[in-house]
Amino acid sequence: MDSENATETLSTVKRAFDVIHTLRDMKGARVTELASEMDLATSTAHKYLATLASENYVVKEGDEYHVGLRFLDLSTYAKTERRAIGSAHRRSVK
Repeated sequence: MDSENATETLSTVKRAFDVIHTLRDMKGARVTELASEMDLATSTAHKYLATLASENYVVKEGDEYHVGLRFLDLSTYAKTERRAIGSAHRRSVK
């Protein structure tokens, strides 16, 4: 990202994606493990995980959190939409 657009972003949203990517890289983690890995307060890590879990972007299995299947739903939607847009574009070009 260039510095010109850096002020137009929300650090909390970026941090939420960092949490998701870190969970993926760790293949799941407990709150304290994630907090340690990301250099976050445990309470902050818990708030991110609880928020992401409430929207099914992460799931809690026992005492570990993992990336959730909500991303599969979004990727299926994106793939379908891209195909529809591509088809419409190709038809309009003819």
